[in-house]
Amino acid sequence: MESPDPACPFCGSANRRSAFVLQEKPDVSLLECMDCHAASASQMPTPEALTDYYSRYYDTPVGRPPDEHVTNDNPARFARHLADLYASQRRDSYVSILDFGGGDGSISHLLAVRLLEHGTKQVDITVVDYDETLKTPQDSRISIRKAPHLSNVKNDFVFVLASGIIEHIPRPIKPFRDLLDRLEPGGVFYARTPHMLPLMKFCGLLGIRLDFTYPAHVHDLGQAFWEHFFRSGNALGEFQLLRSRPSIVETTFGRRFLRTAAAYAFKAPWYVLGKSYGLVGGWEVFVRKTSP
Repeated sequence: MESPDPACPFCGSANRRSAFVLQEKPDVSLLECMDCHAASASQMPTPEALTDYYSRYYDTPVGRPPDEHVTNDNPARFARHLADLYASQRRDSYVSILDFGGGDGSISHLLAVRLLEHGTKQVDITVVDYDETLKTPQDSRISIRKAPHLSNVKNDFVFVLASGIIEHIPRPIKPFRDLLDRLEPGGVFYARTPHMLPLMKFCGLLGIRLDFTYPAHVHDLGQAFWEHFFRSGNALGEFQLLRSRPSIVETTFGRRFLRTAAAYAFKAPWYVLGKSYGLVGGWEVFVRKTSP
């Protein structure tokens, strides 16, 4: 682990308080920033530890299901969700997608297929991920290439995805801003992150301990963080927040009935209570770049 850093990894503020104990010996807590509302681990894994973790993450030992690391039970539904968000803002004959942390590109490929159904003529996808495998397009109108690091990506895109990835990055603000910088004017950005802190506190009162999956997850980012970022000076007035709400449910009733029922039940009250309610488990934002 790295040495503890008093500064918030998103805004640099030292105005943070311990919000939840993730583990003991060594002691690691989630520290909540009172300025930008991000919650981050008090100690971060080293780059070497993360490289080792993710280099083995996609290995599939004999006897283990090949989709163990796929967090979404219905990737086609999630791709349809992304395509519908995109189509609500843009109708393009050509779409360029940057999928940051997109694994083998399966989700972005399904998204491309859906965009073709919306009338798009060509979709070019760039995936940035440790995973060395890459989905083979089944349609000549779709192209996919892999880049090992964001620094290897130089061109701009009309759709940038950061689904389930920012929470893994110990020093996130530079890659986060780099993603936003790679949006063309008028382009759209989608992010999905865990927002587990209120839920972990609530379950703790009931004697139930939820696994935050530290050190894989090192940040917890909910409504207050995202809306502060895009409605404050952090975003430099260049972005319009189009959607900010509980994230899409990842599981399905057919595969994980109880978990799926619980996810819908916990998310539903937010649509009535709004910001005063936080037991949602995850958050998503959809943003448009309004100026160069």
